[in-house]
Amino acid sequence: MAPRAAILRGMSPLLLLTPLLFVALGVLALRLAEPRLIYKPPKLNTAELDALIAAAGATPLTLTTADGLRLRALGAGLERPKLVVLFSGNGSCPGQRPTRYTRFLAWGLGVLHPSYRGYPGSEGHPSEDGLNIDAQTAWAEARRHHAAKDLVVFGKSLGGGVAISLVSRLPPDEQPAALIIESSFSEVWRVAEHEWPGLPARYLMATRFESAAKAPRLLCPTLIVHGDQDERIPLAQGETLAACAPNARLHVVRGGDHNSDLLLDPEAERVVEAFVRDALKIGRAATV
Repeated sequence: MAPRAAILRGMSPLLLLTPLLFVALGVLALRLAEPRLIYKPPKLNTAELDALIAAAGATPLTLTTADGLRLRALGAGLERPKLVVLFSGNGSCPGQRPTRYTRFLAWGLGVLHPSYRGYPGSEGHPSEDGLNIDAQTAWAEARRHHAAKDLVVFGKSLGGGVAISLVSRLPPDEQPAALIIESSFSEVWRVAEHEWPGLPARYLMATRFESAAKAPRLLCPTLIVHGDQDERIPLAQGETLAACAPNARLHVVRGGDHNSDLLLDPEAERVVEAFVRDALKIGRAATV
């Protein structure tokens, strides 16, 4: 032991710190690369986005955020008395899933669907704080002409984290009539740990989207829809969300995977429609 101790005493302090320096540099590199690893905006320009929006029978809008960015958004039936504010998943943008708009419009609802910052048609670069501001911007736009009790918030995957962050910040009397979360996570770092087993993402990632911790503040009726074959965000995470939110229920889509529109399942569509109609107090003969 004595010779080894002598060797250690003779080593430069900088040399002893080298392993820690490499770890710190690795964490820094990961943090710098993190936004590019997490956010996957579709490769569409504004004209192409607007063409998708028009093909969906909707109108392109421009919203301005509190930090001065311009966001492109889809609007359809905004003059209707009831409205759904929709937040899409990663790698997606307004206009790409027209069946969603058709479905909500058929139920008598209007639709407002923003494109996140850094995504097609919108300025800036995506981040957790930035997407939260984008959600607040869309909510403020919806509230300009609609009472909170006439609004539904819908979030898919990444959009589920955005939607939960938004609603959890609202006072009880300002929360929407209903919240619907499809195929979303309890914490975003769990998605990384599931995809890369052995990576301690919970300790390394700056991006959190810790939905389960926010769920107890979701006081409005909440419906969690999750597929039992979701290969990216396991059903257990949807179960956790449903268990943490005080007024939540879980609907499991048998055979549903992550990238599917789970509401194309007839039973899921029936459950969601009944949930929306009950929350908004509209019957099947709703005025459109």
